Amino acid sequence: MYRIAQNCWFDQMRAKKVRGEPADIDSYTHLVGSDGRDIVEHRQSLALVSQKLSELPRDQQLLVGLICIDGMSYKEAAETLELPIGTVMSRLARARSALSLAMNGAQEKPKPSATVIDITGGRGERNVR
Repeated sequence: MYRIAQNCWFDQMRAKKVRGEPADIDSYTHLVGSDGRDIVEHRQSLALVSQKLSELPRDQQLLVGLICIDGMSYKEAAETLELPIGTVMSRLARARSALSLAMNGAQEKPKPSATVIDITGGRGERNVR
């Protein structure tokens, strides 16, 4: 029995040399790490944006690249592409709108229903439904 206890003690001493002193993880609040789930979600979002960006027309892709990625101003992008600034603004607005719809999974907005006017009521009466 004494020999077993002695071997257990020797094993603990060897393990202590290899592992070092145990530490209380709660005392190390200053350690910062990355959450793996966040990293995967960000990569998936980036892949989706890249895919949806590649589906845009070429002129819109260029503007998104120049303004949103490269950080050019509207004026600089207009001068680079030799386009009026209004054209740059409208194309970029359409590109952002398309990307937003694609990313949010939203359907196109339903068109407002038009007012139907029934003019068959006779004597020039108009019945609005």
